[in-house]
Amino acid sequence: MGDRVVAKVLDETARYVGIGIASIAHILSPEMVVLGGGVIEAVGYYLLPKIMEEVKLRSLESSIKEMEIVESDLKDDLIILGAAMMAFSSLRQKIGM
Repeated sequence: MGDRVVAKVLDETARYVGIGIASIAHILSPEMVVLGGGVIEAVGYYLLPKIMEEVKLRSLESSIKEMEIVESDLKDDLIILGAAMMAFSSLRQKIGM
């Protein structure tokens, strides 16, 4: 709160994430983009509106008309659950399940 350097870094982060999402929207036209992890959990209230603004600025309206950008309900657990799923999938392939 009130730290200009942190605000600048977060604004730049939102800009680049927004650019990435806009690019994905043009290629894939997803219905939903889910953002998660510790940074989103900690400062999603600040980042999400800025990310959405950047996506709208850089996207064709038809690419994002139906798209939602939301914060994951899994919060920071998203990372560990994703890693566990990758390990499980790899194990299943190795044992032929």
